Amino acid sequence: MLILAVVPEPGTARACLEHAALARAAVDDARLVVLHPNADPERLIAAAEEVAIQELREAREGSAVSRAAAVRTVFDEWVAASPGGGEAEWRERPGAIGEVVAAAAAGAALVVLARPRNLDGQDALHEAVFHAGPPLLLVPDAPPPAALAHLALAWEPEDAARRALAAALPWLRRATEVTVLVAGGESNRPDASEAAERLGEAGVGANVLPLEGGGPVGAALLGACGRIGADALVMGSYDRPAVLEWLFGGATRDVLRDATLPVFLHR
Repeated sequence: MLILAVVPEPGTARACLEHAALARAAVDDARLVVLHPNADPERLIAAAEEVAIQELREAREGSAVSRAAAVRTVFDEWVAASPGGGEAEWRERPGAIGEVVAAAAAGAALVVLARPRNLDGQDALHEAVFHAGPPLLLVPDAPPPAALAHLALAWEPEDAARRALAAALPWLRRATEVTVLVAGGESNRPDASEAAERLGEAGVGANVLPLEGGGPVGAALLGACGRIGADALVMGSYDRPAVLEWLFGGATRDVLRDATLPVFLHR
């Protein structure tokens, strides 16, 4: 199993590395590859507009070379301080961020990204959410939990939730507690029996927690995660057209914006 940690910016690289190591430790026979996608204007094969945007960034954020060096410094310091960190493989690839992430993610079982601070991070997140095939573990810019012991699963009987459940099974199986969160009022609440059955077939026991209706689903999910002490949230995303969801909001967008815990996302 390949876990790909994407570290496009130095400010969030340490958090990404620590969460990726936690995800690797939770499953057997996983290897960790750390990717820095380098949008260096001098080596960028892209539209003139993209090159111009990257050149304008240098005045505010420093050159691509200096940003890459800063990310590599964070990686080296993490390797020196982390047991098993030396087993991680470092890769640096020049090119348009989305294309580099897409190529590297093609063989991965999980992509790990920290919530972005700069344009490179935003481009990497956009690719991972909208286009990349593997599930995404989006992590906060904060130290990880001690373990992925209690996982919450946001459930509705749609294909995105089913795919998210299936993709997260290696971590769900190793969790000591799994809670299925079901949003909606009493009259329109989805049936959680399918989720419980699918988890049971995989040898995973789960509790079902109905959420109070009436408010935004994303806020309800995150509030429940806080109350039950979940270490991470598993959810499907973007079964509706991605552009419409991104423009007009939805549970996924709210969670992407507000989550303070790691979130497994899968389309």
